Amino acid sequence: MLIPVILALALMSPDIDPPPKYKAWVQGHEVWMETDAGPRRVIYDALAAEPVAASPGGDRVVYGVINTNFDVHCGNTPQKFVVLVNASGQFQWKTALKEACNDFTKFEWIDAHRIGVMLCGHANCFYWVLDAGSGAILEEDFGGFDFVWSHNRRYVAHRTVGNVELDRYTLAETSTLLFNDARDSVYPPVKPGTQAFYDREIIDDMTWSPDDAWLAFPEVEYPSYDSFVVLVSPDGKVLRDSLPVDANDAVIKWTDNRRFQINASGRTFKYVVDGNTLREITSKE
Repeated sequence: MLIPVILALALMSPDIDPPPKYKAWVQGHEVWMETDAGPRRVIYDALAAEPVAASPGGDRVVYGVINTNFDVHCGNTPQKFVVLVNASGQFQWKTALKEACNDFTKFEWIDAHRIGVMLCGHANCFYWVLDAGSGAILEEDFGGFDFVWSHNRRYVAHRTVGNVELDRYTLAETSTLLFNDARDSVYPPVKPGTQAFYDREIIDDMTWSPDDAWLAFPEVEYPSYDSFVVLVSPDGKVLRDSLPVDANDAVIKWTDNRRFQINASGRTFKYVVDGNTLREITSKE
């Protein structure tokens, strides 16, 4: 009965990626991995440390290794190295990320050929894309939080965080949206005739459509505090519609490539992408 339930949940939530098939962990000084035959010790490494992640095929494991020469003042000496071994424990490569002066937040396999390495501090994150074959840095996506990959693994969305002064006593959080290693944001737009962004907040729930044509998220606009639902495409197209309720607790779920619903303040609103417009679906449709 378990498999039909999983399939049903997948159909109900097409925007959610399945969890990794193979789990990996560090126990003492050993790296372990879940296999089809059960738990298996991959390698003994006296300096092995979290994070750790098994490849989609279960044939490789990436994990952290403590740098015994780490300088607390950093000086471009990473706190940990990134190491890859195969499932038999044979060494493949070790990479030093010079900017990694703090502990890594997580490792993730983007696909069978790329590994994502995240390091988050108090106000920002670093994200490296490594070549799984060599450990070489393919991309450096510095700045922002979340780093939500599209299903086809071509785009990673991340949002920067800043503050806007509403009055002399009040600061509000505001964000900009970026894709991959872009240095220029794709949202919000710049005010005409200025170099300043509109004062808006991107809330955490960024969700890709099943076909990766759109990234959807709720938004609060300052200083009006009006709420909106926003769609942004990887090539910079923007669709936007107002919400009659507070969007601070909003959650978006896609039902197919064009339709989604947003749950906010105890109410549900349904939308459809109709050509170049975003249209709310009425109860009669």
